[in-house]
Amino acid sequence: MRTLALTGLCLLTGCWDFDALTGGPGKQDGGGDLATPNGCVPQLGSEAEDCSDGIDNDLDCKKDCEDTDCAGNFACIVTGATLKGYGDMTKDLVTACMQPRQTLDLKQDLMLSNSCTGCLCGPTPVAQCSTTVYRYATAASCPAGTETQKVTLTSTAGSPGCTLIDTMATTDAFKVDATKTTCPTAAGTGVPGANTWGKSYRMCMVNSAGSTCKALDCLKPLGNCLVFAVNDPATFTCPAGYASTPKNPWYTSAIDKRTCQCSCDPTAASCGLAGRAELTEATQCPPAGTAKKGAIPADGTCIANSALGLGGMTLAKTTTLSATPACMPNSAVSTTNVDKAVMDGQIKYSDAYTLCCQMALP
Repeated sequence: MRTLALTGLCLLTGCWDFDALTGGPGKQDGGGDLATPNGCVPQLGSEAEDCSDGIDNDLDCKKDCEDTDCAGNFACIVTGATLKGYGDMTKDLVTACMQPRQTLDLKQDLMLSNSCTGCLCGPTPVAQCSTTVYRYATAASCPAGTETQKVTLTSTAGSPGCTLIDTMATTDAFKVDATKTTCPTAAGTGVPGANTWGKSYRMCMVNSAGSTCKALDCLKPLGNCLVFAVNDPATFTCPAGYASTPKNPWYTSAIDKRTCQCSCDPTAASCGLAGRAELTEATQCPPAGTAKKGAIPADGTCIANSALGLGGMTLAKTTTLSATPACMPNSAVSTTNVDKAVMDGQIKYSDAYTLCCQMALP
């Protein structure tokens, strides 16, 4: 009778906790979260919160980092970055990683080659040596006076230059210009030499996408370093207990888009017997091998006909230039400064990552 009276009293005064009976505001779910004031009703979900997919997986009306279940998850501790994986770094770039770990080779400090390969220069029939021989009526008029004859001689590899000159007088004098070298257009396709990296490491990485370990406390014993794809490396901060490695970021590769300007360098060219012109007692070109010859100095000084050792003969003579051209290659690349090359878009880095490690790299 007393019980019925109390029941009637509760019906009149509203002592029942209808929220607790209906799951309305004020109920706590299994995770300890209070129901949200926006009308969402927490439920006992069967899934764990993912913390990074934008979905309320455990149906407690809080998604991702809003959920207290995600308090230790790396997705809620590190902002502005995506964790790619974790593991230890080694300088051993030969040993393959064991499955299911993935091989991730990371590099820093690209050093660009300043050489070119593939440029072809050197002695070719196209390269030429040339000089000019001047003839004067007397030694006194050489070189200030007006020449009575000027002969230009051109020599190529295996083919000395030869020109017939007029019948000479014993009073004639001669002067020869310094030999000039004409180099051919470079052959071949020049490419920059191989670049090298100052630092190269390999990580046998656990891919975070397939890992069940999502919290930093879980990650720490599994590998020394975390690998992040960072939106802004300048503002990114590694999680507590981890330090950024020097000179972040790290790269998987770099594409060298520089080009080589192949050319043959006249300043390094050689014409063998530079400026050697000879006067020969002959009436045809080329002169016979037994013809008597006298060399004209290559230093621009004048020499009298009588001093050539040809006996002062007044017969027709030939002048020859015996020189073998050799053009040396100029193989410097157009840009050697790393920063400028990157700024100009000539060096394209691939897959930039930031390393956060608990201990210094080996």
